[in-house]
Amino acid sequence: MFYYKEARLIRKRNNIKLKELAKLLEISSNTLYRWETGISKPSSNDIRILAVLLRCSVQKISDFDEWSLPDIHASSEFGESNKLDILIKEYVDLPEKFILSIRKLISINKKYKKENTILAKKVNRYEQILNQSSTIVYVLDVNFKFRYVNHAFVLMFNQLTTEDIIGYKASDIFGLKDVYEMIQYEKKAFNVRDAVYDKKIFIPGSKKTKTGLLSIEPQIREDGSVYELICNIVDITEINNAMCKLENIKRLVELSEDIFILMKDDYSKYELVSKSFEKITGYSVDEMRNNTDFWKTYIHPEDYEKYFPIKNLTLNQKVTRKYRVVNKNGQTSWVEARKYFKFDQDSGCNLLYAVLRDISGSVEKDRILQILKNNLDVSKVGITLLDVSKGIIVYRNSVMTILTGYTVNAVNKVGINSFFEKNIHKDDIDKVLKLCNNKTSYLDCCTKFRFLRKDGKMRLLEMLAQNISYEKTIYQLRVHMDITDHPEHGKFI
Repeated sequence: MFYYKEARLIRKRNNIKLKELAKLLEISSNTLYRWETGISKPSSNDIRILAVLLRCSVQKISDFDEWSLPDIHASSEFGESNKLDILIKEYVDLPEKFILSIRKLISINKKYKKENTILAKKVNRYEQILNQSSTIVYVLDVNFKFRYVNHAFVLMFNQLTTEDIIGYKASDIFGLKDVYEMIQYEKKAFNVRDAVYDKKIFIPGSKKTKTGLLSIEPQIREDGSVYELICNIVDITEINNAMCKLENIKRLVELSEDIFILMKDDYSKYELVSKSFEKITGYSVDEMRNNTDFWKTYIHPEDYEKYFPIKNLTLNQKVTRKYRVVNKNGQTSWVEARKYFKFDQDSGCNLLYAVLRDISGSVEKDRILQILKNNLDVSKVGITLLDVSKGIIVYRNSVMTILTGYTVNAVNKVGINSFFEKNIHKDDIDKVLKLCNNKTSYLDCCTKFRFLRKDGKMRLLEMLAQNISYEKTIYQLRVHMDITDHPEHGKFI
């Protein structure tokens, strides 16, 4: 490594001008300026020549080993004295043999100039590639000081340049607390002389808002010693955030009582099965995930066609199926499955999304209600179920339509109170409305009232009413009977 700051300081201390030293080296002033500012680096030969011209050791301006210059005498290869000799004698008081040695080194340097130029172009090309990469790349020397950083590294800090970073430690720039974990991995790679891969860290300077994966490759000499560390950090902040969100979704899925299933559209592989599957079926998730035909174990045989296959289902088309599930103990329950296909760009195939909900309770309720409805419609009395708070009829059997001449929709359209005010005799309306508006859960009474049918006939009806509380809602169950033709007009039989 070339210590450009030290070389610049020694030159100025010896009162050698940059332009004149550049002539001695047979390079442009701009090239020497780039050396002294760390923008580019001199070759090992250039460093050794520079050390002689600056009258200092090679170690003073680099980390290269000292190299003794050969004692070379004048030769026709170099010709007569030229401006080089004059400048050397004027600004650097050296013996003749050192001047010849310098000229010999310059000649050697020219010999490999073409190769060095090609190599420099390759290095520049590699640097361009690294600078275009979004991956953070940096190189450390044996003192853990930055030797090289790519453009992505510099972009992390708007106020720092490459020159502000090269030659400094990470702790000098970011503070030890911010890079402590990263330094531990770097020291481990250096001491153990082994690579470190994909270690999760906070990206330096991000104040723990960005996450990256750190990898380190130690560069080892033939004697087994490490001379530098090549490191890179891949920014995984967005991926990490997405994974955190995915974990939160998974937790919500596991807490849900519904079964969530994700699988390929050909039913060849289960991608996801939620834990609720075990609760409903009694079988473990692993039993299902490892056997694509396992559905035959818990689906009721008579419902196979409802479960598999789903024929003619297009992408994004949703279907809902209800079928029976037989659990491990042989008990049968009902589930409602909502399924649809969606194309997954990551896997490149269609995935089947399914959400299964245990509907055994609602299926049983529907069955009981259907039995009641079938029997109530052939009853000899009119039956009405009223939501007291909303004032609407939620159920009415067909006998009530015969008794009144009005349908449920006709009553709900005008409202139950308005309907009674219009059709009940004026002398009976108050007691009927008082009964209908009673929202207490303990109502249980009987009353008689005169009712005007749709055909204009006045009939005498007897009504039994009882309030029922269900899921914080008050319902009023009414039983009506036409007693107009009864000889005692009011005695309920």
